[in-house]
Amino acid sequence: MKQINFKNSSFTIFIVISIFYLIGSLIWWKINTPIIPQSICALHFLDISTNSLLYDNAPLITWIMKGIFFVFGKEYFDLQIIIMNYFFFLIGLYFIYKIGLELKDKETGNIAMVSFALTPIVYDLSRQYGHQDWHVMIAMIPNIYCLIKLNDFRDRKWSILYGITVGVGLLIKDEFLPYFFTPWLYVVVKSLIEKTDKKKIINILITILIGSLIAGCHYFRLETINKILHEPINETAPVFTFQNFKIMTIGLSEYLLSLPTFILFIISLLYFVFEYKNKYKPVFLLLILVPWMIITFMPHHKAPEYAIGIIPIIIIFISLFISDIEKKYIKQIIICFYILILFLQFFYFSYNKDVYNFGIMSYKNYNFYYFSKVITKQNELSIELSKILNSFPDNYIFYIQSKAGFDRFAMSVLNWKEGYNREIKDFYDVPL
Repeated sequence: MKQINFKNSSFTIFIVISIFYLIGSLIWWKINTPIIPQSICALHFLDISTNSLLYDNAPLITWIMKGIFFVFGKEYFDLQIIIMNYFFFLIGLYFIYKIGLELKDKETGNIAMVSFALTPIVYDLSRQYGHQDWHVMIAMIPNIYCLIKLNDFRDRKWSILYGITVGVGLLIKDEFLPYFFTPWLYVVVKSLIEKTDKKKIINILITILIGSLIAGCHYFRLETINKILHEPINETAPVFTFQNFKIMTIGLSEYLLSLPTFILFIISLLYFVFEYKNKYKPVFLLLILVPWMIITFMPHHKAPEYAIGIIPIIIIFISLFISDIEKKYIKQIIICFYILILFLQFFYFSYNKDVYNFGIMSYKNYNFYYFSKVITKQNELSIELSKILNSFPDNYIFYIQSKAGFDRFAMSVLNWKEGYNREIKDFYDVPL
């Protein structure tokens, strides 16, 4: 039997993945269009489709989408979102290969490309708008690569490029901060302890200056500073509960990775900690440990996608572990079996209509009411309630996240008789 050669043909693998990913996304779009935003996605979609509402959110993705709408209109908004995210995906795909190549060899980079493209949460969230955590994940990949290439701040070019990746990442979402800051600080301290010289200090200051110039338009505002300081602690969600730890442990398997990938990640993590040797090993451990601890132990509502920024690190761990298996036939079996499972998952999660896509619902598979670009899910909606809702004018806004919130909303509408009702019009299930 001819062995799969993952040591060469990196360009071919990149092109094949790119074409496969695009065709797969377009088929999914054709089956499900129009993709109706719901829950928090609906709120973020309002931000780009109408006048901006979320003034304290990082603005880069909003600027991009508003520019696309200005040029191409909003008729095919769901397709435009998929195409925009596809270009982001290509950036992530290229740089995750480069990280694998830098840490070990071409085989590692090629395995990383395949694993990244076929990780469920990667292709799932790329098909919708409203989860900037997905874009944070993409921004992390070139940021990590530049951190490796700047060679402890000895290289001026890569120090400049690193500063650019920091600024762009921060403009995508505030949550980029805990992902990049600790590894950057570690490299700064380590570099200066080894040898303090003028060139290193200048390069460090250059990264700070460039990152500040790019992201300063958003972060040097009182509203943003208050948000960063208070939002992680302004909720009273319990921390030391089973449900909280479940989301950020086995929940990674249920929501982000799938069980086979999660098991492989645990094995590869042990390999990375106890066997792998590289001067950037502490950086990668910080990249996964610090964000995980912050997300897990902050008294804030938890959502699985908050941890999506660690997906590239998980992929790198898995790729390093597989490529380091010495016995070729065992490595070939693991690669074949792993890729087969990833492909089967891709088709099952993408095209099985019984599967709930994370954050997305198509009106062809679920019952929705669409009012002024905001969606409310129908939960045993009565005929009377249906008639009342259909009579509402277009400027009514409903944002409902939970079933309990929907029930309260339904009672308000059913009790509504006539005239203008401010309480119903501005009904929100969660505080904004």
